[in-house]
Amino acid sequence: MFKQIRDRAAVAVAAACAVSRVMSLVHGVLARTVPGARFGEPISCHHNHVAEETHDGVDVLVPPQGHDPRRRGDLGIIPGSMGTGP
Repeated sequence: MFKQIRDRAAVAVAAACAVSRVMSLVHGVLARTVPGARFGEPISCHHNHVAEETHDGVDVLVPPQGHDPRRRGDLGIIPGSMGTGP
């Protein structure tokens, strides 16, 4: 189980780095092409959360489908379903 947790953590870090790089590139393009463009703090919409639970004495990782653990005051986005677009 611990290897699974380490693997998921490594993937999450890699994904966050990739998103940060893409956002940096997008900001650069917009700053050059849209006069006066300003950017606030980015909103993280990371959606690959897992919960560690024990069922019948077995430790398991459970992906809480559709769950984005926000707390009061956190900014967030409610994404649509990938299967419901036109």
